[in-house]
Amino acid sequence: MTSGVSREWDDGFVVRRMMRRDADKVISWFCAVSATSVDLHVALDVAGDVDEGFYVGELNGELVASAALIAVADGLSYGSMFYVDDRFRHSGIGRRIIDVMEATADNAIVIDAHSELEAMQGLK
Repeated sequence: MTSGVSREWDDGFVVRRMMRRDADKVISWFCAVSATSVDLHVALDVAGDVDEGFYVGELNGELVASAALIAVADGLSYGSMFYVDDRFRHSGIGRRIIDVMEATADNAIVIDAHSELEAMQGLK
């Protein structure tokens, strides 16, 4: 895929490749929920122009969600940076970005399981 867009919906929601310019916003979201060290800039630099693995969701041009998927071993990928803006939780946007992530992985996916992230995962 060369456009960077993984999937589009009629309601204006788009999942696309995360770019370096998106990283600061994603880092601020994730660190506000769970204090952590984030090397997202480095990971994006290493990934280069690869369209799969690092995603953001935009609704009518506004960044509202993120997710990252990194292969860590044969048959296993690690998902992180999963975030949905609190205005859009329980709207299906999180499910959409995870569906795109799952469609690119041909193996098991393990995601961050901090209790602070339950709201993003629809568990609260």
